[in-house]
Amino acid sequence: MNKKAVNRQELAKYVAQVTGFTQKDVLEVLSAEDNVIAELISQGYPIKKHKLFKIDIETKPEKRAWDGLNEKYFTIPEKQIIKMKPLSGLNKAVDELNEGTENTGEE
Repeated sequence: MNKKAVNRQELAKYVAQVTGFTQKDVLEVLSAEDNVIAELISQGYPIKKHKLFKIDIETKPEKRAWDGLNEKYFTIPEKQIIKMKPLSGLNKAVDELNEGTENTGEE
């Protein structure tokens, strides 16, 4: 079940069909949302997207690592990383997808 990923244009088309807004208006809102989310993430804010997912920023601590080529230890500095957690909306969608594939197996 390898389906092509839905891009922003296609997503805007689907949203426009459901809401009655023009595709151009929906694209503007999606673009603004992308920019706002990126700006908030860069400021260190976690993002919760309704019941779909939550983006957290975690600090990965500094650690020592071994460089096998030069045979010495070096320090990997502390850095911020992104962790995404699916919420109930995504989990429910995947459960529905799995229920549909359970009935197609041969016995």
